[in-house]
Amino acid sequence: MKIFNEILGRYVEIETPVNRIISMSSGLTEALFMMGLGDLVVGADAFSNKPPEARNVKKVGSYMHVNINLIKELRPNIVFTITGVQRGIIDTLVREGFPVYPLPMPTDVAGIISNISLLGYATNHITEARKLVTRLHRAVGRYLYEEVIERPRILVTLDFGPRGGLWSPGAASHISDAIHIVGGVSVSGYEPVSYIETAKIIEKTERIDLVIYENSSYITSEKPIGYEALQEMLSKKGVDFKKLVVFNEERLAHTGPSFILESMDILKKLVSEL
Repeated sequence: MKIFNEILGRYVEIETPVNRIISMSSGLTEALFMMGLGDLVVGADAFSNKPPEARNVKKVGSYMHVNINLIKELRPNIVFTITGVQRGIIDTLVREGFPVYPLPMPTDVAGIISNISLLGYATNHITEARKLVTRLHRAVGRYLYEEVIERPRILVTLDFGPRGGLWSPGAASHISDAIHIVGGVSVSGYEPVSYIETAKIIEKTERIDLVIYENSSYITSEKPIGYEALQEMLSKKGVDFKKLVVFNEERLAHTGPSFILESMDILKKLVSEL
């Protein structure tokens, strides 16, 4: 079948039935499993570890690198990628002749849901996608009509390791959008970008109600990489905050369904406790 892809600006030829899928995004991998298509996923990126069953799928690369020979061996009907840092991967896979179907990096909570619909169209599993989409809409709907009198100020810092650095979500991020939906306000959520260096945000900030530090580099330890650096920046600037919470795994940076079903509940609880 042929299906149009807005990012490529052309139709993509997809062999049917779609029964050999490669996903290069952990959020898309989780969505495919939650749609009931886990048995069809033959390859995934190194960070696809949700749900736990996804850890057993052959790893064909990372966000910025791919193992072309392994992908050839897996003979995929379709390869899902995400935009953002994966644009280079998209070009590489297209040149190699793979049936690549890129999806947009979500810039808000609605984008996570929208991508599931696109997964359904591209795999011809529309009913499965709609069931999951409906479940996620209902989950988000719980927060939409609550009256918010005063929004606590929240700083989220994502640690991407020694090479990646410390970053905070801007306006074009699902994290800032989710914080707004559950009744808070992201102090970095007014910057017209997806992410901005945390140091630059702290320089502009005087007061924070809640600081959330997330070790998104997949290196879990008692003292995650960058945690002490964040504390030092806050102390040096003299930023006052009420509470600091540490996530030793990827929760907020994740763009799969569990962000809506689990992480937003965690955010809501933290906001309610302030």
